[in-house]
Amino acid sequence: MTPNTPFETVRTRIIGGQGDTDIDALTVLATAVTGKPYALVSVLDGPIRWSKAECGISVPPAPRELSFCSACVEAGEILIVDDAASDPRFASLPAVSGRAGIRFYAGLPLHVKVGNIEFDATLCVLDSAPGRLEEGQLDHLKRLGALLRFLLIAKLAAATDHVTGLWNKRTFDETMKAMLAVSRRTGTAVHLCLLDVDHFKTINDSYGHDSGDRVLQSLATLLTSACPADSVLCRLGGDEFAVLYATGGRDAATEFFRKLPSKLQYRLHEGPVVSVTAGHAYFTEDMAGAAPLFKAADMALYEAKRRQRGTSCSFRDLAA
Repeated sequence: MTPNTPFETVRTRIIGGQGDTDIDALTVLATAVTGKPYALVSVLDGPIRWSKAECGISVPPAPRELSFCSACVEAGEILIVDDAASDPRFASLPAVSGRAGIRFYAGLPLHVKVGNIEFDATLCVLDSAPGRLEEGQLDHLKRLGALLRFLLIAKLAAATDHVTGLWNKRTFDETMKAMLAVSRRTGTAVHLCLLDVDHFKTINDSYGHDSGDRVLQSLATLLTSACPADSVLCRLGGDEFAVLYATGGRDAATEFFRKLPSKLQYRLHEGPVVSVTAGHAYFTEDMAGAAPLFKAADMALYEAKRRQRGTSCSFRDLAA
């Protein structure tokens, strides 16, 4: 699925992207232990079902409600359909009535959650003939499902920050490059906002590192609530956060980031009100890549700190 928004870019690559040899191998094993010709690892994240791994069959992305996997996730337990063509719940699905002609389906639902990021997935085997699974085959499939869930969690954990649950620095770097490639192709404006917690060292020194972690976690929660659902939220390290956002316009997003610090104030127990300072920039055609965009946002952040902490500054204002 070609990414068109930052949300799709990061989630498609990390959650639903294909080409993972470990997960590909599980689909091959699933066909071997069940004797069925086809196997899929499907991801259901939002309104779309897409294949993360395939063996013996290629299934394009489709609305989740038009899939066996959606019913499997809703059931919350293994779903076995001996003959889909004679089952009124599934007979009209494109996979059954179309060229693939799927008749047999057995799927395991998997829920994956790391920090603030969660999604549903399934491991399933299919056949173009009616069928069933023996008890031993079903046990093997369940074991593969447990291994798949472990792999999905481990790979998601490697892309997220363990304190806040937001995306980490490595994911930020990869995502910004991908977003800028989309921007050059489509003309979509990419915005970057860098945020620092004001006087964070003083908070750690005065109240302890546990309190410092709670500040970071609270800021992550406030950011998630305040920012658009399709923005990409990252912790870069220490007290540094970043928001990536793609939109068709510039003025509305610039104004949003100008007001963002006022939405992120947080009182630490009986202590001080914690504030953040922000710097914002958007990608322009004269920028050679990610580094100039990051530098522009960083310059705006530095200027905001110089003027008044707890506020925001846009690079556009500096360049005016």
